[in-house]
Amino acid sequence: DAIRFDVSDLREIECPQQYKGHLNGWHLNKSNAIATIEIKPSKSNANLQPAFFSEMAVCNWQLFEDHCFHLLRLIGIHDIHKFPQSDNRGKADGFFKLSSLSVLYDATLENDFVTQKETQVDNNINQLKGDKIKIGQQSYTVKETNRQVWIITRGSNVHHIRTEDHIKVKEIPFSKLIEVYHQRLLSEIGIEDLWDILKDLK
Repeated sequence: DAIRFDVSDLREIECPQQYKGHLNGWHLNKSNAIATIEIKPSKSNANLQPAFFSEMAVCNWQLFEDHCFHLLRLIGIHDIHKFPQSDNRGKADGFFKLSSLSVLYDATLENDFVTQKETQVDNNINQLKGDKIKIGQQSYTVKETNRQVWIITRGSNVHHIRTEDHIKVKEIPFSKLIEVYHQRLLSEIGIEDLWDILKDLK
């Protein structure tokens, strides 16, 4: 009259920032689980925070990918393209260019994304090594730009994963992009200032 099971491959992970302020057992109240998880703005008006910011902490991968695209648009990136989910296995989720920053990005909920996405990251780096990136009828010159590959996650810190031919591969927590959103609400940040913040996001 017992159920037996084994647990293997346990890994210690750092508690995500968005959960650190919650009391023990908060997750047991299932009806309020989504409402309880909040990315709290430090000083800006909470009414100016879109509802999907909180959802990003608990949603499935399809919504997470969509929300990352919307978040990047919200912080002021307009030359951005989201690749179709139906045809992007092994490819980036999207591309954007802001001033002289060119980024192929991928949104993931994988914990072991460095290993899982190694081939995909190599493909993204090789794309950025070319002179141009063509998306439909539009072409973007990337050769003389600051080229980066972003893996957008639910992590808590920006990590520099590696650099190849001056192309940086970084883990970018979505919470850091939300911080940029609030920073733009509080300060007059132009395109060049935004470029400066994003190319060296910490």
